Amino acid sequence: MRVFVVIKRLQLKRVAIFQIRFGRFIFLFFRMSLFFRMSLSQNRCTLLRSMLWGYQKLPPIS
Repeated sequence: MRVFVVIKRLQLKRVAIFQIRFGRFIFLFFRMSLFFRMSLSQNRCTLLRSMLWGYQKLPPIS
């Protein structure tokens, strides 16, 4: 009976570790894809600059 409990705990631990690693991977992938989408879009970059500088009129990105 104790062997069964130990095996079950090991299985649950492996599942938990996998879920944590998979969650981190998804978070990093989402963050990187969001960064690249924002860096490639001039409109988003202009909007971000406007937000950071208090909606001032800024020269266009050359």
